[in-house]
Amino acid sequence: MALKKFFSKGRNVRKLRRSRNIVSVLFKYGFLKDPNRKVFYKKNKESETLKLSRPEKLRLALEELGPTFIKLGQILSVRPDLLPLEYIKELEKLQDDVCCSEEVKIDEIIKNNFGKSIDEIFNYIEEKPFASASLSQVYKAQLKNGDWVAIKVQKPNVKEIINTDLDILTDLANLSKIIIRDDWVFQPPLIVSEIKRSLTKEINFVLEGLNYERFSENFKNIKYVKLPKVYWQYTNTEILTMEYIDAIKMKELFSCQCDEYDKKEIADRGARIALKQIFEDGFFHADPHPANVLVKPPSTIVMIDVGMVGALDLNTRKILLDLLNAFINEDIDVIITCFKKLNIIKHDDNKLDEAALKRDLFDLIDKYFGMPIRYFDFKEISEELFRTVYKYNLSLPPNLTLMLKAISTVENTGKQLDPDFDIYSTIESFIRENFIKKLSPSYIINKFKKTIAQSIDLIENLPNDIFNFINKIKDQDSIQIKVDKDTQDKITRSIKNSVLLISLSIIMAAVIISASVFIIYNQKNWLIILALFTIFLIALVILYRSIFKK
Repeated sequence: MALKKFFSKGRNVRKLRRSRNIVSVLFKYGFLKDPNRKVFYKKNKESETLKLSRPEKLRLALEELGPTFIKLGQILSVRPDLLPLEYIKELEKLQDDVCCSEEVKIDEIIKNNFGKSIDEIFNYIEEKPFASASLSQVYKAQLKNGDWVAIKVQKPNVKEIINTDLDILTDLANLSKIIIRDDWVFQPPLIVSEIKRSLTKEINFVLEGLNYERFSENFKNIKYVKLPKVYWQYTNTEILTMEYIDAIKMKELFSCQCDEYDKKEIADRGARIALKQIFEDGFFHADPHPANVLVKPPSTIVMIDVGMVGALDLNTRKILLDLLNAFINEDIDVIITCFKKLNIIKHDDNKLDEAALKRDLFDLIDKYFGMPIRYFDFKEISEELFRTVYKYNLSLPPNLTLMLKAISTVENTGKQLDPDFDIYSTIESFIRENFIKKLSPSYIINKFKKTIAQSIDLIENLPNDIFNFINKIKDQDSIQIKVDKDTQDKITRSIKNSVLLISLSIIMAAVIISASVFIIYNQKNWLIILALFTIFLIALVILYRSIFKK
């Protein structure tokens, strides 16, 4: 049925042309093969790609296919439950830096979007962009009021290309339902849905502007963090106008000997910024690589390009802090419990060898947490964890992977700035400070207020909830209770034990009564009395073992 739907769908010229382009790239990198096609290609072109590993070929193919497929690669790079580590590591290298597009006519774009010419809005605007990616490019300009701004402009036809690609991927995902079972971890329709959701956000520059404002609010009390101001009067879904901040990219500090910059402090602050975003705010920059972070002397950090973000709810953040603390304290049981709370381990996963998983986790912790601080590498630990996830077919939620990658990136950046940088100590210090903060009167009062509010809400809703519950029973004449297999087994054992205890109690009572009758009526048939006494002892032993067995 899916196959018929796939081929019966009307396809316009644009979709067919793009499909042909995709197929051509897949042939080029060896993902599709046809011996008859070799006449169309020179041998030297084929030999160049043949030397590459399969993960490298995949990365290059995705880069060549453009923004939609780059996003596909980025999504797969945070899914260690779907791909082996060698593919994950290669897809992390996906580059979104491309040459500037000559098709972008900045004067026409400004006129079409704001109804004014460039001269009416700006004193000056540079002809060539100073940054370019697959979706957009950025120009430096000066407003009439003298403010210097950076104008991020969406490239022409980007939405059209993305929509065409998504149509094709959706068709292929639907076609995959023929061969992919519902209980498999790899589900193409879900991945395509995630690509669509992510790209829809990234091509809406209003959302990125809101991200800037949210980060600004979260860091308003921290002086060493700066976010560009958004000029909303010159911002819409296709154009983002923001404050131009004169600073250098953090990656430029790696090789320069700049006395005006405090690299040690920059490394520490970068890590603390990431930890605050993840564990306190629950809203974090998901791609904090050194090109997306600027620095002003001596150690002010400027966050840019915040279109890609991650979010964690309060409960998840609490569990993650417990998980980090468990890793530091080498508590395997707490780690497993946290994995279950985060749904990394499914509660009904009967196929999982939990004992083997515990051994692997213990080996991982013993290997890294026992070594000297200077050799500690969060990236390596993340990679080992990814291998474990893949090995045991666990499910790691994308936002958790984004979080691990964000911390790994920050650690790698910190070590390039300061060889003695130790993220382990920074995390430990952050957890300690977070714990102390929870003991402060203001935190306790706020927590108490929240608990009171929740309790009042519960009490207010209780009569209505009870009324609905009773009506449901009336309507159905019965109520179903879902119980997992472990609980079913416990209930079954409990019932069996109860029946056994009742039966034995009846037998013991009968034995005692029978013996009493014999004695009372002076029937001194000691053989019968001995037999009854023996039955009594056997029943007593069985009763004892039933009650006290584990």
